Amino acid sequence: MNVTNPMPTLRQTIATATLLATTCAFASGPASPPPDEPTLPHYMLILPENLPQLAQAMKGRGKELALTPEQNGSLASIVLEVRERLQPLLAEARTLEKAIAAEALGGATPAVLAARLDRLQQLKRQAAEAHIDSTYRIRTALSPAQYEQLLQLSKAARTPADAVARLQGSEQAASEVLRLLDGARYPESWAGASEIFRTRIARDDWARDVAAARVPLGAVAGRKLRSLHYTTTLPKEQDLPAGDYVTLIYDSQFSNKAGVAENLIAVRERDGVWRLAGYFIQ
Repeated sequence: MNVTNPMPTLRQTIATATLLATTCAFASGPASPPPDEPTLPHYMLILPENLPQLAQAMKGRGKELALTPEQNGSLASIVLEVRERLQPLLAEARTLEKAIAAEALGGATPAVLAARLDRLQQLKRQAAEAHIDSTYRIRTALSPAQYEQLLQLSKAARTPADAVARLQGSEQAASEVLRLLDGARYPESWAGASEIFRTRIARDDWARDVAAARVPLGAVAGRKLRSLHYTTTLPKEQDLPAGDYVTLIYDSQFSNKAGVAENLIAVRERDGVWRLAGYFIQ
């Protein structure tokens, strides 16, 4: 596996990516819907600011939480089971919402749509129950100290009320970085990266390492954003200071390899512009 990341040495880069790959295995959620549809955390009855997504907060922090192999296995089972419960609920709810919206715009009254509205409420209730169940089971899988630490991590990563304004331009910035990488314009991608990125890896080193990771894959054949996660703190292994960060994960297809996950981290700098802070391939 070729990996590229703005760490002091390539050895540290590979070690970090390996750790992230193992700890993210249990923390990743279901595949994201198209960009115009809500992601799972925003679809439940209880919003993340009231009942946080603990699995998301654990993402990349297995070492920080000092999880044992047994705990990793237990947590992986919990998240997989909950994900399998939630995916069909979410799929049906999306389909049902579209049908309700179409009929409402066509003149249907609440009485006509009553049965469908009741079913939609039931689906969201079941999703909320699965969320609560996962919270309870995650808590029982951790020690009291680990659980308290997880709550603090979740609180620190909570998206602020003005997140929509803060996030403006982040996805476009990531798309521009990927466009440069797709065109093998590696020095340009370095020149437009964040200050912390450029101070941690030299331009020529970045160009060499990212070429080593990207060139064997061939030309990009397709790419879809899987998830976008805002946080103010990243796992300690990333060794990045507190700030405004988004982690974007893309499901990508290349001419020589399908099923590639591209992970891109962007940081919002003092001028309010989002710039590259990290990139690696799984």
